[in-house]
Amino acid sequence: MIYFRCDVSETIGIGNLRRCLILARALNAHDTTCFILPEDTDENTLKLIHESRSSVHLVPKALSYEHKISHYPKDAQNIILDLGHRQNLEHPLPLISYLKALDHSKYTIVMMDGLSDDSFRDERAPKIKALIQPYWGTDTQRPPNAEHWLHGQDYVLLDEIYINAYRQRQTTSPQKILITFGGADPQTNTLRVVNSLKDLSNIEMRVIVGPFFSKEHVCALKKLSAHVTLIHDPSDLLVHYQWADLGICASGTTRYEAAACGLPLIVTSLYPEHQSLSENFASYGTTYYAGYYKDMSPEDWARIVMDIQNNQELYTGMVNALEQIDHTGNGAQNLAQALLKIFPL
Repeated sequence: MIYFRCDVSETIGIGNLRRCLILARALNAHDTTCFILPEDTDENTLKLIHESRSSVHLVPKALSYEHKISHYPKDAQNIILDLGHRQNLEHPLPLISYLKALDHSKYTIVMMDGLSDDSFRDERAPKIKALIQPYWGTDTQRPPNAEHWLHGQDYVLLDEIYINAYRQRQTTSPQKILITFGGADPQTNTLRVVNSLKDLSNIEMRVIVGPFFSKEHVCALKKLSAHVTLIHDPSDLLVHYQWADLGICASGTTRYEAAACGLPLIVTSLYPEHQSLSENFASYGTTYYAGYYKDMSPEDWARIVMDIQNNQELYTGMVNALEQIDHTGNGAQNLAQALLKIFPL
């Protein structure tokens, strides 16, 4: 059995959970039982877990990471952690204590990690069994304190519905715009973008409203419903990726899902530390990096969309760059097979 531990909240979002569930589904396909260890009984969280065909073992919310261990099942010796969110990067001591406690209890520890400044590389943490960085552009000059390092495009985690979902765009001037900023969007970028684009006459907008959007955010978007189509908490985005000519999002899994579907993107970064990562991703030619969201004026989104509409070479260059990507690889299965060799099952 393999256990997964990640955090979900209105500020953290659900990206880490979705990533864990994609990997859990791939492991389940190899007759490996996977348990998720959530600390929340939120209906949306439990729904996502059950849809992945994984099991749930709830742990108390009020305790620290370290003190939750005593509430884990007694056979929970193989664990995958996806806890490298901004809160733990800025205040790492609780996570370090947790890793030390797991190591002391003889757990086989695997961690999913971010890139560059979003990577958890604290020298005070114990050596782990494996580190996963399932992204394009991993810095191979910076090896982790782990026995195994699973990184790069062969391990990019995508839901199976996005594999072989590529569609080449035929237009040279995008008019169908998909706006998606994850399950929570605490920065309310969705509203910022819609307000900026609502007066453009030559576009259609679909807006994804995540399950953890605040009530105030949702109410404000509903007031703009004459200008957009609101899509509430879809199970996946496949039909919306394939409908759109251009997407607008932040960093995260969306970039890889959209790339698999052949959709060019405008991307913003949510933290100053993400700027170099976003610039690096844009260097592949599939996305346009708009900048750090706090540095953008209300008019910038509309200006960028119009620039792309009016620059045929820029848009078709993004489309052509997406065509060069391997759209048949299954990173989740590759990762599952590698982990089954690492874990002492």
